[in-house]
Amino acid sequence: MRSAKAHFEMKARVMKKMLLFVLISTLVFGCVDQKKDVAGRKSANQINSKYSPQDAKWFDIQIFADYKHLKIFSPWGEHKLLGEYILFRDVKKIPDSLSTIPAVQIPVQRMVCLSASHFEPAEQLGVLQNIVGVGDAKYVQNNELSKRITNGDLQCIAPGGHIDEELLLDLKSDIVLVSPFENSNFRKFTEMGITIVPFPDYLELKPLGRTEYMMLMAYFFDKEEKALQFISEIRNDYESNKKLASTLVDKPKILSGKPFKDLWYLPGGKSYIAQIIEDAGGDYYWKNNDQTGAFPLDFEVVYDRAIDADIWRLTVSYSGEYTKSVLEGEDERFADFEAFKKNKLLVSNSYENLYYERAGMYPNLVLKDFIKAFHPDLLPNYVPHFYSFVKK
Repeated sequence: MRSAKAHFEMKARVMKKMLLFVLISTLVFGCVDQKKDVAGRKSANQINSKYSPQDAKWFDIQIFADYKHLKIFSPWGEHKLLGEYILFRDVKKIPDSLSTIPAVQIPVQRMVCLSASHFEPAEQLGVLQNIVGVGDAKYVQNNELSKRITNGDLQCIAPGGHIDEELLLDLKSDIVLVSPFENSNFRKFTEMGITIVPFPDYLELKPLGRTEYMMLMAYFFDKEEKALQFISEIRNDYESNKKLASTLVDKPKILSGKPFKDLWYLPGGKSYIAQIIEDAGGDYYWKNNDQTGAFPLDFEVVYDRAIDADIWRLTVSYSGEYTKSVLEGEDERFADFEAFKKNKLLVSNSYENLYYERAGMYPNLVLKDFIKAFHPDLLPNYVPHFYSFVKK
């Protein structure tokens, strides 16, 4: 038999080995768990995807596991932001490093839209019912929104262009979409706890860039897939019809706009509308101009250069049928233009056709309207949506 001392020494050696095994196991598996924890935290903060619009220039977004980081850029200053937002579901999962950036819980429930161009993307995304406030009733042509205004279910917070701050606060909206202008200052509203979201769609120069603003709205409502499908369909239709007109050699000369107080405001050669005219196979007189917005010329300058234009494109807002006599009533010199004489006045009457609400989302329809007018044989069965020649 072994002595008590030997037995004790053997037992001690066994216990020592067991303790060593436990210690090693703790260190190994503890490190594994710690790595998993670090990896988990890291994956939550890694970019899963980044939506970079193909044509829109003034926004982008980074998608993380627990939140989205949206940036809206200023067209008036390089590297300047108009807005920056963290879109989240669980506020506890926003990294501390982003705590100074305005945060919006998604999907949002209540939205105010101060521009008519916001209505169409909202309708296509199925969130019209989430609009609790609009600007001025006279600029709302959407049927559903008009009915809600009439019934008192939808508030107009900016009649005459002046925002009713008290009413805006009472609406308790999650976000307020605005069309920004240079030197716009929304600090007063942000200090009131109102989340202002600039929506610079009208400043995009590429036609399809404006359509992509449906994606900007979609991120606030978790409707990305629906937006992507819509944008893809519009893009495919635009590109196929642009290709249809791309081989044309004979292109009609195009005049655009009309004067205001003897100054004729023309679309710049790098503007949105000039791009669509070119894509539709038209030859715009000021296509080589470097301006991206409208620029003024004296009436006489336009008269001398474009009096022989084949087609004169106009966008008006007129209650009733817009005719040649209506145009001539504004200035009898208009009757001297060849396009006037030959009944080639291509007019969009926004009072009747929702042009300012819908055209930005549907550049493909504007393109086809122009192709139909410039080269009717290319689209013999197409019925225009916005632009058509005046009948008399």
